[in-house]
Amino acid sequence: MKGKLILILLAIIAVALAVTNPSEDSHKQAVKEKLQESMQSKIDEKTSSEKEVYKVLGKTLGSLVGNKVVDSTVDQIVYRDNYVVCSLTKCKWQGEDYTVGVGLLNKVFVTSKLETVFQDYLK
Repeated sequence: MKGKLILILLAIIAVALAVTNPSEDSHKQAVKEKLQESMQSKIDEKTSSEKEVYKVLGKTLGSLVGNKVVDSTVDQIVYRDNYVVCSLTKCKWQGEDYTVGVGLLNKVFVTSKLETVFQDYLK
């Protein structure tokens, strides 16, 4: 009886994990948000010494251009490895495959490895 209960509980957990496994679009969106956040902080660093008017203009233009570049780049190189109960966020960059995140329970957790992979892109 105890063995059956454990198997039923494991089956329920597996089904719950499978149902809440994030989609590929969720993985891409998480990477986009993380890269845009990193780019914005780089823009803030570079524009901190300029006059206020130029600072606002630079940030706005930088964000607009940067977001478009990030969107198109991520759509092309980020993909998901699906393991039914969880998934991995992967990207193919400069001929190498990198795992940069994990998807579980409707959430995508992007690791700091993403910034390491895209360090040239973010400069």
